[in-house]
Amino acid sequence: MKNRHFECQVYRSPKDKFWDVRDSGVLIYWPHGFGDWVFLSSILPLMEPSNRYFVTRFGDHYTAVFDGCALATPLYLGHNKTRCGEGSDYGNPHFGLRSSGVGFRALELPLALHAKCVEHGISAIMDLPFFETYGNRPFPFHTKARNMLGSVVGPGRLEHMNLTQRLPSSLEWCAPAQIRALVEARLRTWGGIEAGRKLCVVVRQGFTATGKNWGHRWRDELPEGSRREGEECRDFMRLLRRKDPAWSFVTLEERTFSGSDTVRDPELGCVSYHELFGAADDGHSLPLGWVLKALLEFADLVVGVPTGPYHLAMAKPGLPTVGLWIEHWPAWYDEPKAESIHLISRNVRDMGALMRPGSFSKMEGIEFQTRILNTRTIPGEAVLAGVEELLGLGSARLAHPSEPSLARVREQGNPGRRSSRFIAVTIACGETYEFMAKFSAEACRRHTGLETHILGVEALQRHGFELASYLKVRLFDEFPDAETILYFDADAIFLQAFDPAEYEGRKEWIGVGDHWDRSWIVEDSARIGIPPREYFNAGFYIANRTHHAGLFREAESIWAGKPVTTLYEQPWLNAARARLNVPLQFLPKENNFLTFDAQARFPDRVVLAHFNGLPCRPLEIVRRVCQYWTRTPAAGDLGLYERAGQIVGTRFTYERVGHDVRPMQFLADGRIGDGSAGCERRWELTMTDGEEVLWIAGDAHPTCGLVRDKDGIWCGRWLRAEQMAVRVTPILPTNGDRA
Repeated sequence: MKNRHFECQVYRSPKDKFWDVRDSGVLIYWPHGFGDWVFLSSILPLMEPSNRYFVTRFGDHYTAVFDGCALATPLYLGHNKTRCGEGSDYGNPHFGLRSSGVGFRALELPLALHAKCVEHGISAIMDLPFFETYGNRPFPFHTKARNMLGSVVGPGRLEHMNLTQRLPSSLEWCAPAQIRALVEARLRTWGGIEAGRKLCVVVRQGFTATGKNWGHRWRDELPEGSRREGEECRDFMRLLRRKDPAWSFVTLEERTFSGSDTVRDPELGCVSYHELFGAADDGHSLPLGWVLKALLEFADLVVGVPTGPYHLAMAKPGLPTVGLWIEHWPAWYDEPKAESIHLISRNVRDMGALMRPGSFSKMEGIEFQTRILNTRTIPGEAVLAGVEELLGLGSARLAHPSEPSLARVREQGNPGRRSSRFIAVTIACGETYEFMAKFSAEACRRHTGLETHILGVEALQRHGFELASYLKVRLFDEFPDAETILYFDADAIFLQAFDPAEYEGRKEWIGVGDHWDRSWIVEDSARIGIPPREYFNAGFYIANRTHHAGLFREAESIWAGKPVTTLYEQPWLNAARARLNVPLQFLPKENNFLTFDAQARFPDRVVLAHFNGLPCRPLEIVRRVCQYWTRTPAAGDLGLYERAGQIVGTRFTYERVGHDVRPMQFLADGRIGDGSAGCERRWELTMTDGEEVLWIAGDAHPTCGLVRDKDGIWCGRWLRAEQMAVRVTPILPTNGDRA
């Protein structure tokens, strides 16, 4: 490769303030995946409009997707190989952009690129990092592209941008006429896809992570005859052709795979990209960007996992697109469109990804049609149902029932009443635990739909146990009609909807791991002979009579006659599971978030909050904490709404009795203005248990719950360590003040 010296201002970090570049020729060096080139097209319209933008990278395959774009001109190097170490194979990694030094930089550009940079007067090169968010950025910076806006748009402009709506792609969707004609000829001659056929493009595989591939994971768990790689995809193609024989398929396999590794099959009407257009990265084939844009012009439907061609389909207006999500979430990557639907594996929920701030289905003007499945795999029947719903081909009922919409999962939602053979149970002996149990049991009913029972002192006396927690091994004795039992400690409260239906009758012991790296868990695990990572916390589990009644009997026989341990029955349940070789399935830690009150920074992600230590506090504190976490919005209470407005219109004195006094202002958006501190950031007025309560909270947890006395003063106590008395007193206007 022939290079030539070129000097230019280089921007490689947000602190370089790329947004200050104006009235210049700017080359965007974008050494990222094909999908990232699609994402770039959605933020280009928001960048400084006085500049003229150009884009390039090693390998013209991706650069070609910007052909015809009005906002950025592609600059070609004259070769297609994208897997060349970004120039390292040619002794020129990244053109020298990432060598030592900052600012004005001496580069080595390939001759073709050098000539274009001189011709277009390029004076700046942008080579900024482009990071995955994995759902950890909240709206409106939730996608990978939106997350970059802070690096390319100045703070002043960014504050005034409306990011609440879909950001359209700036790509030109018509491929060059010659390329379109060639693609059409190859579809007909080599694919047998003649006029009148319907074309579905299938994107089954990605290249950055195999876990997102459709039909790849959990093969050994499937029935005999369905364990072949990609079988769910083949099932879908069979079902769609059975419904309408006019369908044909192109699978975007970039190499000639064989055996179970390919889904191309003449009997299914499916050909591979490689058969039609050659290897996507052999250095001589047609540029991928051109071919894919032309291919999507002929497509009637795209079904795929989140990889580059799928992201291109999502960006193309009017093209029906079905997303298959096995370990990611749609809002992390794409802008939505009406002609799309997204099928989401149960695995996404099990790994806790639904509770990340960027995992939403609807937020202001952004809305995705999402369907969460009850299966970890995405069966062909479910994809057919999604296609039928999207295209209006027939019944939209999923063959594998979907769970509630994400809005229901995250807000409240009751999954519905369950059979009396699947129940929930907690144990409460003693005044404080009995008090907490009524809140815990009601929250469980509301969020799981299970009939919920509380075992108390009478059960303890019946079985003659010394400790209430030992009743856990007698649950099936207490409830002889129950087949499956969800157990949760009385000091744990469900905060999110949780549908336990899929765990009914499972052979696995369903639980959540304990703090495997803590000394007491390490020691206890060693004592009973299991790895710490296999040690579960006994404050939450799902067990069934058929597979686990023997485990309870084994646990009781192990501890019989032994002294009480600091972890009570928990070591013996773990030992019994290991001794009987009962399979174990751990749910994400959010399903039993231990020491919630002290450690949970993101309560909106937590399903079951375990309030270890709370029962040791005064009953008044316990009551307020339970009230806060089981409160329900009073949106329909107009009187409460009016009184909240009065609070906003009044200034107060906030007094922590014996500690400090300061003025405080409650803002209309729920934040605290004057007087705000680490534990006093938000406020809320609710009608709770028949009384109006003014809640003051930090970023995650309640700080105090206050009730108004006859003099109009809000009184209560801190719910945190100091537990001091608190008074919030209205500051009455003086004669000189205007009311």
